Amino acid sequence: MAFLMLAQGDPIGRDLLKKLVLARYGPSPPAMDTLRITYKGRTRASLGPFPLWARVEAVASYRFPLHMRWDFRVRVLRLLSSSYTTTFDGEAVYEQHGLRVTRITEAEQVESARRRAWSETVFFVSPLIASDRVRVEGIDLSAFRAILADYPEDVATVRLSEDHRIREIEIERLDPADGLRKRQYIRPLGELTRVDGLILPTACASGSTSVPWGS
Repeated sequence: MAFLMLAQGDPIGRDLLKKLVLARYGPSPPAMDTLRITYKGRTRASLGPFPLWARVEAVASYRFPLHMRWDFRVRVLRLLSSSYTTTFDGEAVYEQHGLRVTRITEAEQVESARRRAWSETVFFVSPLIASDRVRVEGIDLSAFRAILADYPEDVATVRLSEDHRIREIEIERLDPADGLRKRQYIRPLGELTRVDGLILPTACASGSTSVPWGS
């Protein structure tokens, strides 16, 4: 192994993390403190009774491991557009619609945002090996838990495919959209591609399953 791994953990967890890093980047993973990525695509929208395609642009900005900002813009027919921004600074969530900004400090909402930020940090893989605050615990020979020492209750479960690439990342968090506690997943799709030194899946999917409190 040519790279330095500062992450702590048991032998199974550390071995799986090594295999994951090698499967994604080989022996030279990039060092990442901050990251900014732009996503572009299309989604279905409507203008009154008429179904239309809308262009979507999202810019994700990170300061690893827990600070993040998502900027979304949706444009229909180059005429109508809307924008939305959500930011997490480690202590509060900020939501902006147009010129209106709302600061959210409720404990459950902050925890939810923190867990989302952590799961997205895990998705990029490389930040996991750069800090001794990260701990990995083996579940079996194809799955491990990724935990940040400052918040040991914020557990991301990482499941690997046979080639040791990420199959899915699971977290449990409050869904801000409906106030329900859910297991949420990030699942990479497609082949890996190089983007300015990063190696990322060409797409990813997310989903969620509601779970009862206390489960």
